[in-house]
Amino acid sequence: MEARGPAKQATIPSTSWAFVARSRAANSATDPRDVIRVWADLSAEVSPLAWPVLSLVRSAALVHPEAAKLRDEIEAGRARRMSQNAGFLARGGHLRAGVSRSRARDILLAYSVELYDPLVLRAGWSLSAYSEHLERAMVATLLA
Repeated sequence: MEARGPAKQATIPSTSWAFVARSRAANSATDPRDVIRVWADLSAEVSPLAWPVLSLVRSAALVHPEAAKLRDEIEAGRARRMSQNAGFLARGGHLRAGVSRSRARDILLAYSVELYDPLVLRAGWSLSAYSEHLERAMVATLLA
């Protein structure tokens, strides 16, 4: 089928380009502390956008099967990404003794967006303070 009307060029918001740049920085870094710093910064950047949507979908999932399916897809994607991140730490021998790859994934999932609501929205933390906390907490909890 041929498109009708003027073609619209897709644009990516500047925040998305920053996200891409930070993701590439995390992928190319070798020091686990640098990688975790980038992850914390990404979480602070993405959480204000992701939390309202995730919160809405989670609430809708309680009463609507299609929303529950969407929630499950979103959570599966988050789990895959955090599993990849945990894999990076495990393969490099960076995980603290006693922290398995699956435990690291679970911790990263908790830090990826879950603390945004209580710390930033409810307690009034700045995104900078939030990012710094995530970095310190992940380093202390995960790294050898």
